[in-house]
Amino acid sequence: MPRRRVRAWLSDWIASRPPTLFLIPSDPWNLTGSIGDAAMIAAVTEVCRTQAGLEVTVLTSTDAADQAAHRLGLRTVRVAWDSEQAFWPQVDRQIRKKHAKALLVLGADVLDGGYGSEMAKRMLRIADLAASRRIPTAILGFSFNSAPAEDLRPAWAKLHPDVVIQVRDQSSLQRFEAFSGRKGTLVADCAFLLKEKPGQASEAVRAWTDGKRQQGRHVLGINFHPQLFKKREDFPRLGRSFETVLRKLAAEDGTAFVVIPHDNREDSDKVALRAFAAGLDQTLRENVLFVGEDVGPDEIKAIVSHLDGTVTGRMHLAIATLGMGRPAVALTYQDKFEGLFDHFDLPSWLLVTPEAAGEPEVLLALIRRFRASLGALTSQVQAHLPAVQQAARRNLDALGWTAGDAARQP
Repeated sequence: MPRRRVRAWLSDWIASRPPTLFLIPSDPWNLTGSIGDAAMIAAVTEVCRTQAGLEVTVLTSTDAADQAAHRLGLRTVRVAWDSEQAFWPQVDRQIRKKHAKALLVLGADVLDGGYGSEMAKRMLRIADLAASRRIPTAILGFSFNSAPAEDLRPAWAKLHPDVVIQVRDQSSLQRFEAFSGRKGTLVADCAFLLKEKPGQASEAVRAWTDGKRQQGRHVLGINFHPQLFKKREDFPRLGRSFETVLRKLAAEDGTAFVVIPHDNREDSDKVALRAFAAGLDQTLRENVLFVGEDVGPDEIKAIVSHLDGTVTGRMHLAIATLGMGRPAVALTYQDKFEGLFDHFDLPSWLLVTPEAAGEPEVLLALIRRFRASLGALTSQVQAHLPAVQQAARRNLDALGWTAGDAARQP
């Protein structure tokens, strides 16, 4: 076949394929080990496919990340994240090769350097590279803590002016703008766009909670994990506090609890919470259900729909709960929860430090107050939820898309 015809055939083949959106994850090594990351990726992917007609390609660095991406129906591009010299030519080549129509950065909670500044610098530089290639580029709603890494200041200052910067809560937005000198747009976390999907685990929770409610009991979800503490040896104290409180509340009115892991990585809350549930005595176990199966973020939303509320140390479990119209208590860390709760005008007493929750009398008083306020808090969450979901949709509005027209983006 003459070379000219080959080039024409390739050009026609490329034109016939769906346009490609590049997604830059915050964890290219595990991708979805954090169920919160999985929720954001799944939500964005669904919108990009169904409303914008885009094929989503994610940059990865390991076989595990590739497998996780393929389970979500994503295409992958393997790049050498751990090699500065090889990384940039690979990224630039892939963006050109795939004829990227847009690029989104999953900012999550890493762009303040809270987990190290090198990953944040690299993500910002990718966004800068894409924008310099005239590719529509946006950073999805991220949080920004009160003590950002100082060496990130130049990276933010040099970021291409066409990159759309979106921050997922008002408190983070104020901190970000004061630190960077750049303007951001207020949105809500894109995980609020994720739809629930029932499965075997959620159906088991539904059956169990239905039985408890027939007995006139409240049912609350709980989650806590070692990452809440800088010193991991402080974590067992929190577990003992929860055990004491669960026992007292069960004795008071039979309040039942569903223990929900929300991270599948090593040293995760799944390991810690499995040990916690297994250590309960038989009498208390009858009042506690442990979700032991690996479940995706969409089924997590189905699970929390059967609860009255949650007490959680994972922000995206709180987002799943609020997204299903239920209130949450937060064990705070990394300045994440304050801005999230502001979206719903929720009172500050719903926020507690892990150290304070390690005192049984503090945790008991908090959950008693939460239990007594469930009706009013639920109404408040449900009243604010439509506006929050609209704010979440603005993550993609920033690129100027309307349903189905992204394929026509230049």
